[in-house]
Amino acid sequence: MRLFLRLLTATLVLMIGLFLGSNAQIVTIRLVPDEMDIGMPKYDVPLYSLVLAFTCVGLVIGVLSEYLRAYKYRKNARKTLRQVEVLNNEVKFLRGKSKSETDEILSLIK
Repeated sequence: MRLFLRLLTATLVLMIGLFLGSNAQIVTIRLVPDEMDIGMPKYDVPLYSLVLAFTCVGLVIGVLSEYLRAYKYRKNARKTLRQVEVLNNEVKFLRGKSKSETDEILSLIK
């Protein structure tokens, strides 16, 4: 298993290295097109940093949307867990309750 994880890690590091090496050209980012140049700044960044930044933004958006989507299920699970705990406590209480005299007499009759 360790060998598999090390091979997987090495493969991922190699792939990321190849990605960074092949996308090192500089690109210019503008907020508006050149025809509408109203003094907005332009940024020159390597392409890989732009791709990695938008990948991270997409990952964060995906995780947040999944978290919000599953909220009602987690809420329902917490509610059910509280009900189970209450019922377990009630069972423990009822099992630990001492039998009354009538209960003892009825158990002798059976």
